[in-house]
Amino acid sequence: MKLPTGDWGEHLRWSLTDPEARAALARQAQAMAGLQVWYDNDGLWDWGEPRREGPRHLQQMVDQYAAVGARGVVWGCGNNLAWSYTPRVQEWWCDRVTSTEPGLAHLAARQRQWRACGLAPLDVVADRALSHRLPILAGFRLNRYFVSHGVESWFGTHPQFVLPACYCPLAPIQQSLDLAAAEVRDHLAATALDVVAHYPVSGLHLELMRAIPFFAPGEPEKRRHLTDFLAQLRAGLDRLEQRRGQRLELSLWSGTETNYQVIRRGLFPPEFMALEYHGIDLEGWIAAGLVDRLMLSCWSGGPGRRGAPVNLLRWVRAAHGTQTRILGEFDNVTEVPDPPSLAEAERHLREVASLTDGLYLFNTPPASLALLLDNAAPTTPSHA
Repeated sequence: MKLPTGDWGEHLRWSLTDPEARAALARQAQAMAGLQVWYDNDGLWDWGEPRREGPRHLQQMVDQYAAVGARGVVWGCGNNLAWSYTPRVQEWWCDRVTSTEPGLAHLAARQRQWRACGLAPLDVVADRALSHRLPILAGFRLNRYFVSHGVESWFGTHPQFVLPACYCPLAPIQQSLDLAAAEVRDHLAATALDVVAHYPVSGLHLELMRAIPFFAPGEPEKRRHLTDFLAQLRAGLDRLEQRRGQRLELSLWSGTETNYQVIRRGLFPPEFMALEYHGIDLEGWIAAGLVDRLMLSCWSGGPGRRGAPVNLLRWVRAAHGTQTRILGEFDNVTEVPDPPSLAEAERHLREVASLTDGLYLFNTPPASLALLLDNAAPTTPSHA
């Protein structure tokens, strides 16, 4: 059976309705449960009308995670500042759409429908996750990866904190804030912590190394500023823990130099592959106890980007005996075109799972992954 064409949103819609998808999910549930998987949905797909099928689709999505024994869920609240679909704490994304592209216009109209009913998708996702006793983290990207999705008003009123486009490798589609400014760190921290305060999530998840940079190239205190920002978030989570009466996690998704050179080849200039270029100090953050979970990039299924070498031992060793758990990250595993690539993906999944504390699957619906594992599994030849 062939996988559906299109992006991961198409995969997810297919997996909610197709009987063969449900059969593949059932066949693989036991094997996938042994992989210790966290699933991440970045939130930008059309769930449907909020008064009709939208909430049901979101609930079915979380039900799939639970059915395959997921260990946790990350729900992408959006880019920095203009959080997607979190009306109690920030501006609605649909109010800041600057593009006339039909797909974005459709999503903006859909958001307005959700707002009109006084409901955000995160309400539905978090409640369903809790019903399955699944921890759920509110995820966000530090910088605006797609400016066409709308710019929050804080950008307009504080242009002095926006890095020049020449510093951003994806310019003009990226807009980056300068974390060297204490005002920027305070604003981002307040926004993120507000989400945790208003929703029954289990903590925060920050996406690094996709929306880089965070500083001007010559900024001498990059590492200190970024470490201070994480410490600020950790302190805020500690305060909320006292009110909530439960542990609140701080999770990070990062690349590593070697893996990212393979996965993102051609997207960034070579110097952007170095963690220190961005002030990222994974070993220091592990040692300081700032990070509960560290997701490290291992694979991207996009065009021209395949599995990277599994060179995670450095981080696994650094985390040994600490509170930090290391997970291998796989991005869009469903976007692999042929049986050899499927087999390669399966080998990577199982190798990384055996080396680390688990897997972190970004935009990879469980039913599609189940079918990939089915298709990649070697067949036993029949004998006459």
